[in-house]
Amino acid sequence: MSVHCKNKDCIDLVMKELEDNPTFLLFSGDERTNFFLKIDQNAEFLKHYCDENLAGFIACYCNNYESRRAFISLVLIDKLHRGKGISKKIFSQLFTLLKEKDFKSCSLEVRRDNVNALNLYKSLGFKSVESTDPHSITMNILL
Repeated sequence: MSVHCKNKDCIDLVMKELEDNPTFLLFSGDERTNFFLKIDQNAEFLKHYCDENLAGFIACYCNNYESRRAFISLVLIDKLHRGKGISKKIFSQLFTLLKEKDFKSCSLEVRRDNVNALNLYKSLGFKSVESTDPHSITMNILL
């Protein structure tokens, strides 16, 4: 992606993930570029570094002050750092941030076949809610 991004390190990590896991994102080309631009400009990024290298991040929209509901658009931990508790650390930081902003809930969508992510989100307290998409599950947590 040749467009300047504030969170280029996160975009680079996504591109690295897509090399090994082409179905990590279900869209490509201009749609992918537009997604990256949108989250770069509008989402809050919580990042975790190991030895000055990005190990993982969460991109979350927490700008709807009317509904006080946040939405996580992207979660990624570098494959070299998975299983080390980094996700839980970043989620803890996110929940603290959302509570400081007086948000009441946070939701996300996860693919039904992503068992590791589903187990992580359940362990954090996310609950499944009605989803009409046959490929994904919407989950929500009250803060």
